[in-house]
Amino acid sequence: ALLMHGARKGTRGVIRTVVLIPWAVPGIIIAYMFQFLFNNQLGPVNVILSFFGGAEDFSWLTKPWSAMLVVIVADAWKQFPYIALMLLAGLQTIPQELYESASIDGAGKVKSFFHITLPNLKGVLLIVRRVPLRRFCIRPISISLPTSTTEKARRCQRSSPLSFLRFPSCISGCSENAMTSKEGRKMHKVKKYAPKVLYVILLVIFIAVMAFPFYWLVLTSFKDPKDISLMPTELWPSRFSLKFFSYAFTEHHLEVYLLNSVIVALGAMGLTILFAFPAAYAFSRIRFKFKKFWRNVILLANMFPIIAVVTPMFIIFRKMHLINTYWGLIIPSVIITLPMAIWTLQAFIDTLPKDLEEAAQIDGCSRFQAVIRIIFPLAAPGIFTTAIIAFITAWNEFMFALILVTKDAMRTVPVAISMFPGQYTVPWGDMAAASVIATVPIVLVVLLCQKWIVSGLTSGAVKG
Repeated sequence: ALLMHGARKGTRGVIRTVVLIPWAVPGIIIAYMFQFLFNNQLGPVNVILSFFGGAEDFSWLTKPWSAMLVVIVADAWKQFPYIALMLLAGLQTIPQELYESASIDGAGKVKSFFHITLPNLKGVLLIVRRVPLRRFCIRPISISLPTSTTEKARRCQRSSPLSFLRFPSCISGCSENAMTSKEGRKMHKVKKYAPKVLYVILLVIFIAVMAFPFYWLVLTSFKDPKDISLMPTELWPSRFSLKFFSYAFTEHHLEVYLLNSVIVALGAMGLTILFAFPAAYAFSRIRFKFKKFWRNVILLANMFPIIAVVTPMFIIFRKMHLINTYWGLIIPSVIITLPMAIWTLQAFIDTLPKDLEEAAQIDGCSRFQAVIRIIFPLAAPGIFTTAIIAFITAWNEFMFALILVTKDAMRTVPVAISMFPGQYTVPWGDMAAASVIATVPIVLVVLLCQKWIVSGLTSGAVKG
């Protein structure tokens, strides 16, 4: 979140895209991806650790503690976008004047972080400890800066062991004689370039950690079938092949599952926008009793684990003859995406001036005409963002598609890929190729629309 918040224009898009990659990959694909990464014979983790003196054949998935560690790492990688965007929304609510005042008093970046940033993010941190981002109304916690004078700040600079991490604004405590000396100029350069070097190092590590699982998935899909079982595995294949992509269509009939996923995702996206826009407008513009209560009820409905509602929904859908139908897959996806869509669209509509509607109504337009002719066109960017989020969420949905579908011809892509492994073998190459086919288009959409997606995901996350 700090990297995204403080990144320059050139690197901001790269960081946003890398952050959103785990969100675009279906959960079941992430599970198999990390199972392959930590495979003791075919995975790259042991090969990388061997460069630093680690064991080349450590069995990560056979020991309870190491298997639990792999699960934690995979889940953290998946949940990272939600938490990072939530914290980014919190950072955007902190007034810049607080940092400017602290800088005038001589406080460096480190002290500003501990005395300004962390206290103002306390509410957000309490939320992200419990659940992923779903849209919350959080009132930023106001703080009062320490009543230190400039002289106190300078004394603190001279005594602090972390003063070498301060930005150039923190060197005001140095005497003029020291700055004119050779040692003083050297210290000035260290203080000037150390934060930039540290930023670049952290940025490279961050991009490598976040992008490497997806990089390995893509690399595996292009390997030759004879190289997939090489031990130790090759971090860069000696030859490339498209055979795994051919197998995905000829042996596993991936085109059938892709069509099912497209129909379900488009249907869920359309219905979500159809229901979410009127609801968001009502919560934003119309006064009615218990408005805040009903808004929180809609939000709370999305907090229940899917596994807790899938069984009663299966019973209801079986009585309604919706098992093994497209409607049986679209309706649960709409239920999942609707609360987030309402909250996101409401945040966009709240930013639109009410004067335009009032002027249209004075000219003789009804409320419905004013909404269609004014609000709907002005809210088009928010609707577009919400549609993308709804489409990707429905595309990645797994649990409902697994339980509510029993026919192979009706399965979606995530469920179909989970059925690739046999009783004794796991076709890693076929699964990697199918995962790339199912994921790369979504990643490209995220890459092209990452600015609007981040804006939509953070617009309603934190409110004052």
